[in-house]
Amino acid sequence: FENIQLTGGSNSNAYIVKYGCDSSYLVPFEGGRVLNDQKPTSFIEEVPLTNNQIIIYPNPTKDDIHIVSTNEIINSYSISNINGQTIINREKVNTNKERINLTSFPKGVYILKVITDKNVYTRKVVRS
Repeated sequence: FENIQLTGGSNSNAYIVKYGCDSSYLVPFEGGRVLNDQKPTSFIEEVPLTNNQIIIYPNPTKDDIHIVSTNEIINSYSISNINGQTIINREKVNTNKERINLTSFPKGVYILKVITDKNVYTRKVVRS
């Protein structure tokens, strides 16, 4: 990536990033003064998940979070508020990816617990 001049006189690197699993959005910025001047020359390969791993994205989120798993089946998940009260509990999911809508919940920190056929994962999720 090429250095760009910032207002304060310092240099920085520019990156174009979009959350998700669609590799068509992972295009390097090849320079130019504005975004439309970019000339993508190649696509960046997605990094595959390793065995027994889940990812939760985007985090923080405004609306939805996505859970994606490889080599494991998501059996159930629950979301609790910071006081430990369960606000979502879903069982018998039996999938490797799931979308959870959080728009009806207040902004704040939540605890996501995902139970797969092999492991139990607990992650902090922030709704901004």
